[in-house]
Amino acid sequence: MKTAFILNDGKPSEGSIKSFLTLLKYFSSKNTETVIITPNKKETYKLLLQSGYNVVSYPLRHNIYPTESLFKAPLKYIKYFYRRGLDLYASAKIAIRCKKEHVDIIHSNSSVLTAGFRASNWLKIPHITHIREYGDLDFSMNLPHLQHQLTSDNNYSIAITKGIATHRPSKNQKIIYNGIIEPNRILNIQKKEDFFLYAGRIEYSKGIDILIDAFIEFCKKNPDSKTMLKITGDYNTESSINLRSELLDKLSEANISDRVIWLGNRSDISDFMAHALATIIPSRFEAFGRVMPEAISNGCIVIGKNTGGTKEQFDNGLKLCGHEIGFRFDTVKELSEIMTKIVNTDFNEFTSMIHGGFHTVMQLYTNSSYYNSVIEYYNEIIKCHD
Repeated sequence: MKTAFILNDGKPSEGSIKSFLTLLKYFSSKNTETVIITPNKKETYKLLLQSGYNVVSYPLRHNIYPTESLFKAPLKYIKYFYRRGLDLYASAKIAIRCKKEHVDIIHSNSSVLTAGFRASNWLKIPHITHIREYGDLDFSMNLPHLQHQLTSDNNYSIAITKGIATHRPSKNQKIIYNGIIEPNRILNIQKKEDFFLYAGRIEYSKGIDILIDAFIEFCKKNPDSKTMLKITGDYNTESSINLRSELLDKLSEANISDRVIWLGNRSDISDFMAHALATIIPSRFEAFGRVMPEAISNGCIVIGKNTGGTKEQFDNGLKLCGHEIGFRFDTVKELSEIMTKIVNTDFNEFTSMIHGGFHTVMQLYTNSSYYNSVIEYYNEIIKCHD
């Protein structure tokens, strides 16, 4: 069996690409043949090429339709149809490549991609849409193509949570959680230092502004505390630079700028998680939220907004362990109160919570179970097309 993976425009540090690289590692270990198609020759392409993978680049473009009317935003429509033209060309290149290499399945790594689906229809081979985002609820995306794609006889879907499966129903669908850790992982709880951690992109959808507001309130209510907030994540786009600037102004007004450290993108986030008082996940509507099991597997308490994939992970843990595996919050005030509670409580009181979280991760989110579930689904799909 040979698979063509179609990738979205993401960096190796981003969740969707991380999950793909985990899957690819297992494919390679099992000598399963792959062709990888990227939208450009940036970081992900270079990493794959240097690692010896069969990778090519075609001008794939996201199929995100403008939300404004044509009269209000004509330029956006011109750009949209230009991107569609490039994507049509990419579809033809994908079809030619897949036919030449005798590909059995085309697997698109994101639901904002359509070139792989189009190519699979031309070749009459099955296509998989990996639904890694709500689209509308998390990123305000307008994805009119998706309903047609998900109800096609030729399309099979992988939803990364039950919530996404419900939100994006498909004719042929399977729920497969992302793989986060190796199955032989051992929990190692490190000594904690006096800081909270945020690990994620600096953008509105990730709720970084919610966290800053809560931290300001926490500092006001705990004037003698020296607790820091460490923030990891890129802020190199115009929107993230502007958002960070607004947040810096808020911190300056509250006179606590020196309490927040902006670390940028880091390769040693696991070490920060291991020593943090808690990792905070304030996303407004996270699809899955791999930061949560990553933090838990590093022996870290998690505080997460009670929505989307974060809520589903909390619910999974509660069902498996009979108790909460982290702290949920809905409002800025609740988040601030939880931070205060953690700072003023002996860490040993949270041991059962951390162990319950680790048990949940080992039961549901290991890399091997992720790979095995995907391969099992592949085999089911191939049988349907024999």
